[in-house]
Amino acid sequence: MKKIFSRLSDSASLGIRAYSKEYLSSVRDVYPIIANPNLLRSHIKTEDFGGCESLLKFSLVFNDLSLLTINGTNEIVFNMMKPKWFEEHFGVKGASVEISADLLKELGGDPEKLSITPSFIFPLGESIDKMLNELSSFMERGRLLMQPARTLLYLENEKNDKGGQNWKALSVSQFSSLEKWEIIDEKSSRPIPISFDSNDHLDQQSMFEITIPYLEGVSFNDLEKILDDEGDLISGVRQSIKQAISECGNGVDPRLIAKDIIDPKVDALNRKFNSIINSHVFRIAGASVGTVVLAYTAVATSGISSSLATICGSTGFGLLGKEYSSYKEKVNALKYDPYYFLWRCKKVQKEI
Repeated sequence: MKKIFSRLSDSASLGIRAYSKEYLSSVRDVYPIIANPNLLRSHIKTEDFGGCESLLKFSLVFNDLSLLTINGTNEIVFNMMKPKWFEEHFGVKGASVEISADLLKELGGDPEKLSITPSFIFPLGESIDKMLNELSSFMERGRLLMQPARTLLYLENEKNDKGGQNWKALSVSQFSSLEKWEIIDEKSSRPIPISFDSNDHLDQQSMFEITIPYLEGVSFNDLEKILDDEGDLISGVRQSIKQAISECGNGVDPRLIAKDIIDPKVDALNRKFNSIINSHVFRIAGASVGTVVLAYTAVATSGISSSLATICGSTGFGLLGKEYSSYKEKVNALKYDPYYFLWRCKKVQKEI
């Protein structure tokens, strides 16, 4: 699986045309991952990437895999899956289509004569290339897939003004298999937590409204680093927020839950951190060395060690090392707080 995501990530950094080519060549390996019921997945469909950044950040944090589909760009490319493609990838000469009798009647089609072509639609443009490059590292880590829209193209029975037939498109569930294209209600095909109208969760809408103030202003680059460092803490923060929502009861404004419960706990964590810093200012031979710098520096590297030994001497460096170990131990202990992840996000937020 890592190899698939690595290839897709490499192609994404080159732009949408390279990505679409790699995606279609790897699609047989991609779809078992997308359809894996053991993964907590989400599917975000949007016409404006800038307008869905907050939702995507939320999804990247609280899902195992996020699918992002961009629609409505000025330029798109249709990739029609012809029988030869299905034969090469699946050993069959086409895909079956699941369509209700009511919809078939609405289309005015004869099931024996209706011509339907499975297709993938990719958006094109410089903004898409830039977006893919920015998000490629999330793909490499298996957290994100840029997902083309899946559609079934068919020709209308009625002639147009020029005597020809118009193509129409039907949306297909992203989670149906490639051998069986399902036309179903899109709401039922979106796994939690993005399906805010689903009953199969506590209150994902509230969770989104509570956590998004901590994620807005965090760049995708910083979010990636935090997820790499603290990804194992996600289940804890999710459970803590759900518990807070449950204790407050249904109908309580999520902003009040954030203000009265979540924010004070994050602020308390920040005070603990500042207290640790203030109580661990190293004094060697009368000179103060602030731990703020050391907290984010690899002290064990030869360059840093040599410099400190020169300044402090071997005995002084030994004392400094003990102080740093004590400081680091206390900072690491903060990770046991369920809101540590949100605190880290808040520390790197930029003004928005």
